[in-house]
Amino acid sequence: MRFNPIQKIYVMATTGALGDTIATFPTLRLLADRGHIEKIFVDNRYFELYRLFFKDDILVSLDRARRVIPANEVTPDIPRHVIDPRTGEARFLDYPLNPNLPVVQTMRPAPTSIHCHLVDCFSIALCDAILKESEKDYPGIGQVAYPRPVEGKYAVIAYGATTEHRRMLPEAFDSVVEKLIEYSITPVVIGNRNHKLQCNGVTTSPHFDGVSFEKCINLIDKTTIVEALGIISGADVVVGLDNGLIHLAGLTDVPIVVGYTTVDPYYRMPYRHGEKGWHTYSVVPDSLCKYCQTETYCTYGIDFLRCNSTTFECMNSLSPQKWLDQLDRALERS
Repeated sequence: MRFNPIQKIYVMATTGALGDTIATFPTLRLLADRGHIEKIFVDNRYFELYRLFFKDDILVSLDRARRVIPANEVTPDIPRHVIDPRTGEARFLDYPLNPNLPVVQTMRPAPTSIHCHLVDCFSIALCDAILKESEKDYPGIGQVAYPRPVEGKYAVIAYGATTEHRRMLPEAFDSVVEKLIEYSITPVVIGNRNHKLQCNGVTTSPHFDGVSFEKCINLIDKTTIVEALGIISGADVVVGLDNGLIHLAGLTDVPIVVGYTTVDPYYRMPYRHGEKGWHTYSVVPDSLCKYCQTETYCTYGIDFLRCNSTTFECMNSLSPQKWLDQLDRALERS
């Protein structure tokens, strides 16, 4: 017998990072398949992506909610700030962790549920820890129809980053480009400068500074998320630091070469075909200072947008050769 409560829940999908959004898909899909979800309120930026994996009748754009009440208006008495390690400035935490949930006022009263108002994406993310191994797979999309950016073989490089110590070094980027050309594989760079991430009271956007795309097909700011997924699905390999587009690649069967700095790859590699890190090749730091988010359990008072040690040891230790070694392994398996 399977536990099947009558109550259903409203879920507020993340309004922040693409990677965090995709990371909740296994749990959301399981809850939806078992009939436990009434509605999922989705940031309009991600709506078309959700439609690939969830039925339209449970999806509602946040634009159609009557009002979204920020968590600080609901629970203003709870300390919610981080300290910038460089300036000492205190910044408000604008994302909630259970039980400090935001409230969505919908066009009709919310049903009685396991939460008084809403289950948010971070509560859902916590549920991922108790999924069975067979339930943790990212939902596979296969081939998404989209014109190929180039005839023949190509690789996707997800270079942009919103966090100052989650970036591929320019010399590593250049080495990867040269190696791909040596393999007769065309490098294709994708990303979006206008993709906003709200975190710790600051709105940031990916930037692509420090490198030349002269030898690449440059599709930055030229695709939607679903179009980017289509391009990725036809690639021979995807390369990049741990970011949203890497998680997007986790929805396909394409080999992934991914660098990790602030988070231990054990907790970030996608499950595919029943295996954590299936066809995923990790580039990891050999510095003593690494995985700060994992080691501190994302505690309050630490600003993970900035390097708290100000040394960038983890990022700087991801040498070009580390990337090339894993790229060789990935292409041997592709």
